[in-house]
Amino acid sequence: MKINLIGERLDSIKHTIFHNRGIGIDKLAQYTINGVDCIESPLSLGEQDLKDGLRKLAKALKNKERILVIVDSDVDGFTSASILMNYLYRTGVKHSTGNIDFALHDGKQHGLTDMMETIIKGEYKLVLSPDGGSNNFEEHEALKQKGIELIVLDHHETEFEKDYPFTIINNNKIVDGVKNKCNPFLSGAAIVYKFCKYIDSYFGWNFADEFKDLVSLGVCADMMDVTNIETKQIIFQGLKQGAIKNPFISEIATANSFQFKKDGFKPSIYNELEITPIASSFYISPIINAICREGTLEEKSIVFKGLLEEFGNEMVISNKRGAKGELEKYATQAVRTAKRVKDRQKRETQKAMEVLEPYLEEGLKHNALIIFLEDGGFNKALNGLIANKFAEMYQRPCIIAEKTKIDGKECYSGSARGYKTLSDFKETVASTGLSFFQAGHPNAFGVGVEVDKAEEFVKALNKKLEVKEEIVYDVDYIFDADELNEEIIYEFEDFNDYIGKNFERPQIYVQNITYSSDNFKEYNKCCKIEKDEYKILIWTSTIKDGDLEKLKQGGTINIVCNANRSEYQEAIYPQLTIIDYEIVQTARKFGTVEVEDDFDF
Repeated sequence: MKINLIGERLDSIKHTIFHNRGIGIDKLAQYTINGVDCIESPLSLGEQDLKDGLRKLAKALKNKERILVIVDSDVDGFTSASILMNYLYRTGVKHSTGNIDFALHDGKQHGLTDMMETIIKGEYKLVLSPDGGSNNFEEHEALKQKGIELIVLDHHETEFEKDYPFTIINNNKIVDGVKNKCNPFLSGAAIVYKFCKYIDSYFGWNFADEFKDLVSLGVCADMMDVTNIETKQIIFQGLKQGAIKNPFISEIATANSFQFKKDGFKPSIYNELEITPIASSFYISPIINAICREGTLEEKSIVFKGLLEEFGNEMVISNKRGAKGELEKYATQAVRTAKRVKDRQKRETQKAMEVLEPYLEEGLKHNALIIFLEDGGFNKALNGLIANKFAEMYQRPCIIAEKTKIDGKECYSGSARGYKTLSDFKETVASTGLSFFQAGHPNAFGVGVEVDKAEEFVKALNKKLEVKEEIVYDVDYIFDADELNEEIIYEFEDFNDYIGKNFERPQIYVQNITYSSDNFKEYNKCCKIEKDEYKILIWTSTIKDGDLEKLKQGGTINIVCNANRSEYQEAIYPQLTIIDYEIVQTARKFGTVEVEDDFDF
């Protein structure tokens, strides 16, 4: 087990952790104090683009033209579109015109491509495309030819020339080779929020800030860099106590209040957060993602409307079993629908994994589990989920792809997931030179391989994976077991509020932990080592083959772990949760005496 100490110890744990994540002491107050002075003006997006967007919107509203808001198929898409719809509803223009509709993709599509027929048949005169559409250049031109105006409110990188005749409000656009100077770490929800703030400033309104909870949810779900001061402030402003007003989010927060307080997810006492960013990502985003991945159009519509003030707070007849005739909020029904779909997704995922069992015997002979299917017979949107589960189960990277046609090429297209032994599986796949696309994150991405190159690709990838990367754990501190106490361990929990993209949960290396077999407790899904000053938790899934019996004997171990405050029932105690470990020595019992096992035999 190799470790890398990120930096040297500064004068405090707080200063060390922030410094190790690129936030120096000089910026600490600005980063940790919750204020709005760090949030850039909407004008940073480009004043002319904002003016053009407002002009097009105002014209369509004045002429009572039909307006369509496209809802992209992920959490950022749902939140972006709902912010826009809620804003127009709150200002009163939606109520006064009655001509503003929304449209949902029937699958996991993004952007304008599959929406063109809906737009044209619906005789819409203005299309608003939040969180997508920047790169649909053919569709832009087609809409222009039909006399349909377009406003794109997006964050995905795009590039075009200065005289491009469409309104693309985007923090990551490159015009004539020059990149926008706006904060690049804002998702679609934040771009829509800034557009609404611009409209507020033009008319002297103050409506946009009412939807900060939706902005935070979208930004967290799209894994924006939380070490950026503005991005962090936007997140905090929407998750602090009193800011969560959206009916759907409020319902989920109430239903998951216990989960939000679990070890590693609960807010600190300092920032007055209702929900931590990491809890938002773990307990709210997956529910909406399940709807996007597995829901029918009707179910998607129910959930999206649950995010809208116009419907979410409305009292409707309950559809809950055993509650016939009772009234409840529409948002309550929407949350129930979303959870039902998530449960269905779980069952469908299990069925799909069973379908794939016959492929495992051959696949597990190799360094990567690669499954190329003629027809999986299950929802392709589940490929990523299943690949992730297989990667964890079989401790190797995984690719699941099905035969299809892309740009006339017969290929296998699907999802790839890395394993913790790889720093960048996407780069490893690309380095074979045999995949024609790989797009996404280093260890979670989409991949395409031409059918006639598939066999060669499998051989080449497994050859590259023969050279095993040794896992190196980045740690913030190295402690001897005797150095740790309750006060030090609790200090590490104060960072729960900040954990997100590029602000990793603090990890520490603790060496020379000595314990007896009497201190080792085995439970259903975990084991615990009880020391005088703290307890050590190790999940059963973390224990390597053959090590359980050795650990039971007691001895000396070194561990990489997280430190936190554990609360179970009324018991509160400091705890180290093991990420990885190495057994230095085991103890063997002779009568009632334990001795260290360092004999030569």
